[in-house]
Amino acid sequence: MKILILDPDPAVRRFWGEMLTSGGHELVEVPNGDEALLQIRKDAPDVVVIDSARLEPEDPGLFQALRSAAPGAKIMMLRAWGARSG
Repeated sequence: MKILILDPDPAVRRFWGEMLTSGGHELVEVPNGDEALLQIRKDAPDVVVIDSARLEPEDPGLFQALRSAAPGAKIMMLRAWGARSG
């Protein structure tokens, strides 16, 4: 399964990459919505994973744009809540 991870943080993309590729999935990592749309138009993934808390304010229509570019893809919008200590 081809999975696209959209997150601006390289450490988060690396975490997802290690976890998903060890499960045999093909992974594509992108830092922003523009790169995601370019990649999807080139080779549509089966799944798109987005941390919605990290989307830029100028990306309010990103979900609809992704859906239009890859109508068969499943889109997972995650929202992580928490605080760092120390």
